[in-house]
Amino acid sequence: MEKEQIEVFHLQYKGKRFEQHTMPLELLEDLAVLGELTIEMAKYVYLEEHPDRQRVIRNYAKGISFELVGIEAGSTLPQIVMVQTGANPLGMESFKQAESRIIDAVANAQEDPTRYMPHALLKKFERLGKNLKNDESIVMHNGNGSSGTYSRQVRKQLVLASSLSRKYSDATVLRGFVAELDLQRRVGHLILVNGQRFGFPFPDELTTELKEAFLTFDTPQRQRVALQATALFSENDQLQKVEEIEGLTFLDPLDIDFRLDELILLKEGWLDGQGKELPPAATEWLRKSSADYLADDLPLPFIFPTPEGSIQFEWSTEDFEASLHFLLPGKEAEFQMVALTDKAKDSEAEWQLEEEKDWIKLKTYLKGQLCP
Repeated sequence: MEKEQIEVFHLQYKGKRFEQHTMPLELLEDLAVLGELTIEMAKYVYLEEHPDRQRVIRNYAKGISFELVGIEAGSTLPQIVMVQTGANPLGMESFKQAESRIIDAVANAQEDPTRYMPHALLKKFERLGKNLKNDESIVMHNGNGSSGTYSRQVRKQLVLASSLSRKYSDATVLRGFVAELDLQRRVGHLILVNGQRFGFPFPDELTTELKEAFLTFDTPQRQRVALQATALFSENDQLQKVEEIEGLTFLDPLDIDFRLDELILLKEGWLDGQGKELPPAATEWLRKSSADYLADDLPLPFIFPTPEGSIQFEWSTEDFEASLHFLLPGKEAEFQMVALTDKAKDSEAEWQLEEEKDWIKLKTYLKGQLCP
């Protein structure tokens, strides 16, 4: 049978995870969603061009498929082709226009994407890119000159444009304590670090872990947890509803993310009227950088705010007392170690943490000091 094949959606995934030209399996869903969206958009284009028709012709997508044929070097460049087997009632032109309209909607997400796509199809962007990280994006372009960059922020704007309620769903991590568990209804309640309480449905496979966490709620050893979830947010990124739980992680009492969640709640004057609030953007920078560079191979620190609005990591053993003071909102840090058994091992160092190489040097230094 005759087969026609054209390359579509020239994509480039950008971000640290893609520097080795690999594709995380969790992102392969994006390619399937893009194929489905293109078929639906081609149907819409066809109806636009044939206003006399009430519905698209039967089997409008017959013989059309989207296939991943390879991943090229250059960040991560998935090669996607649209394959037509036999004759298709719509013809390839409707699909080419659909590709351009999708990319144009992405490029104009901050303005009015409904000029290119209807509300119902914009809603489908909820499924595209939900596993992208904040510093990642997908550059889209095609042979017709259309180009756009898709990120978590663009995804949010496109989904909001589809919704009269101005709400959107997104993947998130919720940290807190399991306060209630209804095993019959498969519903639990989580108390977040900020004190808010939200119900959540849970699948059977998480029952054992959730029950274990819940049974500690009224004890001094209350278990801290992180739920990997899909949740509904307002336009201003306020959590409205937990829609689905995909995973659960038990957290260490010294978990860095949990502790930073607590510290970011401090208000001006928290220390007898003197302490400053932590700068939100700089605190998030420290959170991400700590996860990327300090979470593995190093003992977890005790974390304290400083009256000046900075953050200090501290380690204490029978051999030494050590601190790493992050001078927020700048990207500087000061390390100090006082040896308790061998004064020759006292040390001090200062760090500028502007680039990845600076963090790598800091991690190597800390390993040498804290893990001899």
